[in-house]
Amino acid sequence: MLKIQKVIGLFIWLLMVTTISGIISSCTVSATSESPVRSEKMLSVKYEDVISLQVVGSLHGIKGSPIYQTSDVTGKFMITKVIDWINSSTPVGIQPDYGRHGYPMVLKIKMSDGNIISVVPAYKCESNKLENGNLLKACSNVNDEIVLYNNSGQIRAKSPDLYKWLTGDWKKE
Repeated sequence: MLKIQKVIGLFIWLLMVTTISGIISSCTVSATSESPVRSEKMLSVKYEDVISLQVVGSLHGIKGSPIYQTSDVTGKFMITKVIDWINSSTPVGIQPDYGRHGYPMVLKIKMSDGNIISVVPAYKCESNKLENGNLLKACSNVNDEIVLYNNSGQIRAKSPDLYKWLTGDWKKE
């Protein structure tokens, strides 16, 4: 009886993982995308095209930053600072798609044309096969690098100031 319960439990877990993986992969941009975003377009954001920005947690219950809007002084200051970091960042390629790799804080930038630019810390993953045949995947942030996503693709860039702000300094603002 216990073996049947374990098999059923494993089957349900596998079904959930497969379903979640499918949902996530339909929402992420693959590194093998046929038309990666040209870095000069992605790394050139105009201040006047930004409506607001906010750092949001990707897990329920994790509090994000206030919504910074162009309609107030603090919002204009924060938007200017973040856009300066994006525009001065150096492209380093694209982010390989490793699937779900944790729950990073995400910077959401709402544009006047309705599009959203998302910024997350860049990451790398390593997979190791265990003696029992299972695969262990360990992911970690890449210091000073970020990934920008928009409706047409993604680009990975080096931006020490934006990386530091996104990984915690925004809480001090």
